[in-house]
Order: sequence, then structure tokens, then C-alpha cells
Amino acid sequence: MFKSPSSSRPRRRIGLGTTLAALALVAVPAWLAPQSARAGCEDFDPSDHLSSRIVPNAKLDTKKFHDRIVAAMGDDYMGYVVILKDEKGKTIMRIEYGLARSPCAPEGQKRFTRTTKTLWGSGGSKMTTFVSALHRVEHASGAASPGPKLNLPFRRYLPRKWRNTVHEDFRDVTVGMLTQHRAGFQKSAPKDPATGESVDMWTRLASEPERPAGPGHRSYANSSSTMFQYLPYFWAPAKALNYDKSIEGRRGKAYHEAMEAKGIELYVDYVQDRVFGPLGVSASCHDIDYAGNNWARYYRKPDASGPGHKEPHKAKCAAGGWVMSPAHMAKFVHAFAQTNAVISRGMYSKMTRDNDLRVGWWNRKQAADGPVLAHNGSTSYGAKSNIMHFTGSGFTLVAVTNTKKSPKWNLVDNYNASLKRRLTK
Repeated sequence: MFKSPSSSRPRRRIGLGTTLAALALVAVPAWLAPQSARAGCEDFDPSDHLSSRIVPNAKLDTKKFHDRIVAAMGDDYMGYVVILKDEKGKTIMRIEYGLARSPCAPEGQKRFTRTTKTLWGSGGSKMTTFVSALHRVEHASGAASPGPKLNLPFRRYLPRKWRNTVHEDFRDVTVGMLTQHRAGFQKSAPKDPATGESVDMWTRLASEPERPAGPGHRSYANSSSTMFQYLPYFWAPAKALNYDKSIEGRRGKAYHEAMEAKGIELYVDYVQDRVFGPLGVSASCHDIDYAGNNWARYYRKPDASGPGHKEPHKAKCAAGGWVMSPAHMAKFVHAFAQTNAVISRGMYSKMTRDNDLRVGWWNRKQAADGPVLAHNGSTSYGAKSNIMHFTGSGFTLVAVTNTKKSPKWNLVDNYNASLKRRLTK
């Protein structure tokens, strides 16, 4: 284990709030006191905390790869973790930098490590959803109750009262088109001009497609993955039907919200029990409370004197809210990209296509030794992430930071610069 020395740079001084409080002529109520006045909060430096693992590898100069990433990131982030696994799943490079929580956090300072529970935003969350959908299709069984199919319209798996209200332009959109980002949704849910709130999904489905190009054209949209939370009959048809019948007397919004909640429940149960469970992966749906004290807050900059943002609990997670440690995300990505533990290699081939029919992965780039499949993500509070599959070497990589600034880890360029041999396919 390589362990970095403490930084020799001058320490950041985070003491403005303390100075202002000392100059006040009257007592300041505790709830108005600057967060930087918290004991131990006025002087800290995330760059004091850097721990790395570097294992020699025949294909990649892992130390060079490590050093280039650390140099590119500099000291502009509160905390981040990068994990690189080889084709067999062995961790050959790991960077654990900075703080998951600064000393200003009410819960106290916490280092950002491979075990820190953190949000993954749209990258890890969308890929979790799409891979789980492929798992469901591939592992469905029972002649009496045929499983879901990628080539069938997704409306077949909606709550019963929604199916006939779907706009005609959406009626032939298939499950597969959802996984390919070709369903016809705009990037984010439209807002109701009267309330400023996102338009309900049942209302959106009854309206015309939101993209000018309409269904069938590849366009990035959160709702392509979010929709899987509204398909209770996709994940557990018998449970969905029993519940649907039990509330069939409800009307309007009462019915819609009840079925929405049931869809989320069945989606989360399937992912946790059938996909993550067998891998030994622990994760939560948009809820950090399961992590005990080992979780991250989110920051706009690395010298923030405030406590940082604690992500609130939200039930929806298919598009951006899965919470898990970098170590467990790395285990999951290797498992679905390199093994048959989650989906077969035949099913995974749908995710590697070099055209608009590619499932899941949003980006397909070219490294010096072959294509790189990638999906990044973010949340409005500061979590940013990348997950990647370097198909030429079979390596998989996950990277996540709790700072709002766009990451500068330049992963493909640094990978190319660190390759020992180039095996372009």
C-alpha cells in the first residue's frame, strides 16, 4: 500500500466567520452563528488526506495513471475516490482523497474512502436501472406467466388505469427503447407553470412526446430510466395485480400516487434482492440513513466553511438516487461488464453497440486499445461520478466526488498515456 505524505502546501484558513463573531457587539443566537465558528472548523485542508493503492500491471502503468489523475484533480475538491479493477476484478489502482465531511459538519469530520456511502447521480443510478431491466428480462421464467420482453410496448407494464390513456405517439415505444434512450422524453421533467412543480408522469404520458424528434431518436432523458419506477407489472406482475385490484375503487390522484409508490417499491425490491444481493452489494434508494455515520455531505468548493449539504430522503432513485460505497459500485460494474454474474455476455453485447441501439451506456469513446463505454452523473447538490468499461483491456473504473465542480480526472486521456501496449481492435 502506497500512502501519500501530508501536503506541504500552506493550510487553508477558514476563519472569517470566527472573526466576524468576535467583532459582534451583541450576543448572536446559536442558530445564527456562522458554521465556521464550530470548534475545529476554522482550519482544515482536504489535501492532507490522500491514501492510494497501486499494483503493478502488465497492460497499464498504474502508478503513472494514478499520478496523472491526482495531478489533474489538484486540490480543487473536498473529496473523491477512484477505483480501477483489472479484467478479473482485482483492484489495481485506488485513490482515496480528502473528506466526505468537513470539520464544519454537525456529525463531525469524516474521510472520503472506498467505504463511504455516497450518491452516484444519474451515471451509476441509470446504469443500475438498465442493467436490472436486462437481468429481469433474461431471468424471467414460468410458462404460466411469461416474463417481460424488450420488444414489447412499455405501456403493457403500467398500472391498469394508465394504459389506455397513453398518448398514441407513445403507444409503440418499447421497453428496449427506454433502455436505449429513444423513448421521446426531454432531458428533465417539464414544470407545471402554475405550481413550478414537475408534471406528474401520468399526465406526461397522456400528452404528446416532449422531444421535437419524438420517439425512436436517441436523446438523453432522465425519464427513460425513471419510467421503470412506474412499471410495477414489469418487476413483479402478480404483486402488482393484487395491489392494483385492492385499490381499484380509488380515483384520480389517489390511485395514481398509490400505484406510483407500489412501482417504486417493487423496483427497489427487485434491484436489492435479485441484482445487488447475490453480489454482496449493499445500497439504498436515495437514503443515506442506512449508512450509519459513514456517509458524505456535498460541497460547492473544497474550502467551504459551512456544514455542506445532506441529501434528503427521496423515494425515487431509478434516475439518480442510488446510494452506495465506491467499493460496492466498483464490484457491481465489474460484475455486469466482465462476468455472467448479472447478465450474460450475449445480453451485455446489446450494451456495446456502436450505434443508437446501444443499451444503457450513454457514451462510447475510443481509447488506444479499444472502445470505452462510459456514463457520468451528477446531482444538484454536488455529487459527480463516472463509471467506465475499457473494453480493450477489460478494465472497469468508478470515480466519484462530493464537490460540485466538474471533475478534471481526464480518465481516457490519462489511461491512453499510461498504457504499456496498444491493442486497438
